[in-house]
Amino acid sequence: MLYQKIAKQLEQSDFFQCLLPLKDGTQVSHLSQSARALVAAHLWAKTGKNIILVSQDDIIAEDLWDDLVTLVGRENAFYLPDYEILPYEDRSPHYSIRATRMITLLNSLSDTPAIYSLSIRSLLRLIPNKDSLARHILRLKQGDTIDPDSLLQQLQNMGYEIEYQVSTVYQAAKRGGILDIFSPPHATSCAP
Repeated sequence: MLYQKIAKQLEQSDFFQCLLPLKDGTQVSHLSQSARALVAAHLWAKTGKNIILVSQDDIIAEDLWDDLVTLVGRENAFYLPDYEILPYEDRSPHYSIRATRMITLLNSLSDTPAIYSLSIRSLLRLIPNKDSLARHILRLKQGDTIDPDSLLQQLQNMGYEIEYQVSTVYQAAKRGGILDIFSPPHATSCAP
């Protein structure tokens, strides 16, 4: 993480010294993109709180997220993209957008502070409340015993497409006694 290497220099800066102590509801504005990422990383490291960065569009939010990943690592920086479709269009968002959103929302349920980058449009979209989201998370561990047909039905109810062969996120397939599930947090599909 680059932030750890430059933290001492930042702490000596008058600008960064006047940022802390951070009061509830503090807003910092009119910074360049890289400066926003640097300030967010510093505030996150010093306060141990979640930091939310709202940008004017998804391109800026994603670029900001790239900077944050460089500064604090992928495990501490998350991006919540907009769906890029209108609410009543007769199609689903691209699977990579759905996967990125789910990874970010899943992390938001944890008690671990992180930095979140999103656009104003994404912020204004309906997001399920924390309890509803938590009820729809299914964690499977090696050694778990579960009825394959019941699991397949549960996955379909959660929005997974049931296919002959798994090729993208949010797909599941049953061949004989084997279920292939491609869930968002994984870069490749897995067979439980």
